[in-house]
Amino acid sequence: MNEMKPTPVASLCWAAVIAMPIAWMVVWRFYGVFPRIGVAGSVLLFVVAIVCAVAGVVIKKKINDGDIGHDRSQMSPVTVAQWMVFGQSVAWIGAVLGGVYAGIGIHVMLHVAELSAAQDDVPGVLAGIISGVSAAIAGAWLERSCVAPPLDPPMDAVAG
Repeated sequence: MNEMKPTPVASLCWAAVIAMPIAWMVVWRFYGVFPRIGVAGSVLLFVVAIVCAVAGVVIKKKINDGDIGHDRSQMSPVTVAQWMVFGQSVAWIGAVLGGVYAGIGIHVMLHVAELSAAQDDVPGVLAGIISGVSAAIAGAWLERSCVAPPLDPPMDAVAG
């Protein structure tokens, strides 16, 4: 039986590391036509990170309390699996966007003394890096919170 394994943290780090130089090269070439990088662009990532963190706490508590099942008073295992996939997606998106913002940040920090546009972009870039890392961490937390403990082996397997 195939089982879904949590996304390795090293893979998320590699995604960020690979996205960083690509973003830096694009920004290096096209910074003059880039729109201003504001803090508002990072708000959605912060909101998604908060949703993931809260969902991770709630689902982990329900799993520990045995409140996952098919009864109306319980959370459906399908819902838990959907949240797991959502967390995995957010972790990847956060890692890549965090790397992209870091790549943009390299260019901005190299030119902050000479370009007023770079000075204006510093808060937005820092917010983007922080929100990307936050989303990656919260998504990975949610994904790991949705893992149910292994089932007890059947009694005949233990006895035999």
